[in-house]
Amino acid sequence: DNIHRNIFTRVPSNIKFMSVSCGYDHTMAVDIKGNLWSCGYNRYGQLGLSDNIDRNVLTKVIVVTTISDTKFISIASGYLYTTALDIEGNIWSCGYNRYGQLGLSDNIARNNLTKIVVVNPTTTSNTYFTAVSSGTYHTLALDIEGNLWSCGVNQYGQLGLLDNIDRNVLTKVPNVIVDRLSDQNNILGSRIKGAHTVL
Repeated sequence: DNIHRNIFTRVPSNIKFMSVSCGYDHTMAVDIKGNLWSCGYNRYGQLGLSDNIDRNVLTKVIVVTTISDTKFISIASGYLYTTALDIEGNIWSCGYNRYGQLGLSDNIARNNLTKIVVVNPTTTSNTYFTAVSSGTYHTLALDIEGNLWSCGVNQYGQLGLLDNIDRNVLTKVPNVIVDRLSDQNNILGSRIKGAHTVL
């Protein structure tokens, strides 16, 4: 339904979840089998359901890939967009993209989850990640070597790239290495919100 609640109310479902993230007016969840679910406002395709229709029940997200079944370990909802990390270390994104926060080399909104491909300039191989977090209009990601990457709006320098220029591709943040032995999911966690970043 679309009735407001002022107390926590259990979502009717037999599915068990391990992670949930709330955006501006949308909710994303990962179940214990690694499937993504979404509901809420969907004007920009932030639910990843290949359309722009709002949902008032959690709906399974079907990810179209050459691999038969992509599984996810975490989800991060921005203001009107979504990022997700799969078990292989790939980041996927969908939704609003005016500032390039989807990291897809353009500023076009997507209504289906699309994989971000980041090529390591040194090795020319793909970069894989251990964590992702979404702010209002910017995204941060942590790779397996402990390097921090960012994209999206940079009006206040929130990308950490020593300037105020927006980026529409994940760009390595200079001079930042995160201890790979630390709890990397908690390094990013929900610490990027609004127009700032805290590590």
